Amino acid sequence: MTRSGQLRLLLLLLLWVHGGDEASTQSRSLKTLDTTGSLSLRPPSPSTPPPPPPSLPVSWISSPSSIFQHYADSSLRPFYHGLASGDPLSDQVIIWTRVTPEVHKPIDVQWMVALDSSMKCVVECGEYRTDATRDYTVKVDVQGLNPGSIYYYRFRALGKNSPIGRTRTAPEGTTDHLRFAVASCANYQHGYFNAYGRIADRDDLNAVLFLGDYLYEDGVRTDDYGPIPRREHHPSQELHSLDEYRKRHAFYKLDPDLRRVHERHPFIAIWDDHEMIDDCYTKGAHLHSDRKDGTWEDRKRSAVQAYFEWMPVREPRGKEHYRIFRSFRYGDLAEIIMLDTRHEGREEQLESSNDQHLFDSQRSMLGEEQLHWFLTKLAESDAQWKLVGNQVVMSQIRGARNLDAWDGYPAERDKVLSLIEKNGIKNVLFLTGDVHISIASNIARNPFDRTKYDPTTGFGSIAVELTTPSISSANMNELLKLPPRNYKTIIAEQGLYMLNGHVKMAELDNHGYFLLDLTSERAQADWYFVKTVQSRESGERWWSSWRVRDGCARLEKRDVPSVTRKN
Repeated sequence: MTRSGQLRLLLLLLLWVHGGDEASTQSRSLKTLDTTGSLSLRPPSPSTPPPPPPSLPVSWISSPSSIFQHYADSSLRPFYHGLASGDPLSDQVIIWTRVTPEVHKPIDVQWMVALDSSMKCVVECGEYRTDATRDYTVKVDVQGLNPGSIYYYRFRALGKNSPIGRTRTAPEGTTDHLRFAVASCANYQHGYFNAYGRIADRDDLNAVLFLGDYLYEDGVRTDDYGPIPRREHHPSQELHSLDEYRKRHAFYKLDPDLRRVHERHPFIAIWDDHEMIDDCYTKGAHLHSDRKDGTWEDRKRSAVQAYFEWMPVREPRGKEHYRIFRSFRYGDLAEIIMLDTRHEGREEQLESSNDQHLFDSQRSMLGEEQLHWFLTKLAESDAQWKLVGNQVVMSQIRGARNLDAWDGYPAERDKVLSLIEKNGIKNVLFLTGDVHISIASNIARNPFDRTKYDPTTGFGSIAVELTTPSISSANMNELLKLPPRNYKTIIAEQGLYMLNGHVKMAELDNHGYFLLDLTSERAQADWYFVKTVQSRESGERWWSSWRVRDGCARLEKRDVPSVTRKN
């Protein structure tokens, strides 16, 4: 194919990336705190809270309709949605479940944490009362645990025991090895969560870092973008109300692979846009109309409340009820900095890259308070590796600007990169989701200036970005109705390399996750892909590995994946 043909295919790729999840809105998209304190169990609520909407009764699960006969596992009753853990500290971890009642009344739930899977060596236990105001969810911040330790936990309610979950606290002090699975973008309608199943199979993880789009807000689709058979969304309509967001969370957690990965590993999760609505920003979304959809603040409040009820994350308190940016320390080896690039301070996306405000020094992705917190974390952290959980692509990609990603906020991006460069901050790894493709890139302030960045040697790179593929959300080949590794996407990948010397690996077609393996000598990312998302299948294959040596902010290809070591 000619160079012009390659560039046209690359432009198609970039249009898709910039369009996020909607191929039909490509042109529109182109135009377009530490939590180490105690847990607040009070959900965010309006100043005059409405009466709680109907919760999810057992009849919603065991209905004779074919929908729930297929999706629900009656053997788990009343713990149909399994259990989960998250936000591990050195001495604390969140444990979560949901009890599905037969009648609406408060339910007393017993919980226990033990050192063994037979639950005989109990170290902490207690009781929690839940009711319809929290949609019968249970969230406990278990304290007094030992650092770097594996624990098992279980709940009991309505005369039944839950499954037994496994979790792990963060280490303290000298730490020689860490392993994280990094994942994002799990659209139920687009395919099976096989990648979750493969992450659940692992016994070598400290935690799962989830970078956003845990669920999708759209209704059942009839176009080429989904759903696959027996993977229709429920409720069937686009989400607006608290009841609808709650039911969508409940529906996702009926999936056996999602339940199992939560049961096996603690999550450190952040949201992106689809937990609310596609391409949203702090004060609205292009696809939201107050006249048609109700007020933005009501919709956002509903989505946030359901998220905090149904996810194993620590809840903010008081007026900070939307705040989710936070950090986690894993001994002296790593600090995990989870950013909110979507809701905390993002200004509305611009309509055009020619907009005179694009390079405005005050234009913000993070908001003033979060930006100050983030820059302070980077400057002051003495952890060897700084892992930045970041929803949207940080790297500059030649060919088109992505105004929904950091390309749309270049002045603020440069503030971040300038701090890293001028302060000589070492070992910064941006971990990114959102775009449903696998990319490994060196980051330079201007990667296209050969006097400042050498694409051959990596000289001038000040950080690295590692982008995870989607769990199931549609990739480029699926949008084009082509099989993986077809000639069009392979040529598009080559065009990506040709125009962007800082991009060292790009794969546009497959679903999966990457494994981040950290030692004091290096960080290594290993990409793993599942065979298909069209049916539920086991198995995965290693695709590619890239290393960053301590003190060298540049990627090096590796021929084999990292090997599990004992801590």
